[in-house]
Amino acid sequence: MATWLVRRGSGDAMTEPKRVCRRCARPLSRYNPGEVCGPCAVDAQPIPAEVWTIPDVREALASWDLATVCTLIREHAGMSQERLAELIGRSQGYVSQLESGARLASGVMLVRDLVDGLGIPTELLGGAESS
Repeated sequence: MATWLVRRGSGDAMTEPKRVCRRCARPLSRYNPGEVCGPCAVDAQPIPAEVWTIPDVREALASWDLATVCTLIREHAGMSQERLAELIGRSQGYVSQLESGARLASGVMLVRDLVDGLGIPTELLGGAESS
């Protein structure tokens, strides 16, 4: 559902509805028929689909080795720790600790944030039921 802003001219009683991105609230172009702006649409698929076909990525996902998953995805997608951190809602330091083994990669919230933020296909997670 799109959100509407009202633009008011100086002294003009007419109002013009203005659509905004449902993710970031930036104004949408009148030529954009969707509900998200260009930058948010690009961020919707941050990891190229071919990354999920790489054998070591699939193996790490199947064994739930989340630290290795993060490292491999970053390397294969050409992504910085900072960008990965943005996508999963954590700090760059958190990602660094996770990848180096200084932080344990566990917890339902981390798994959810990784799956959602990186767009991990759930059928690649070992033991996970796909619905």
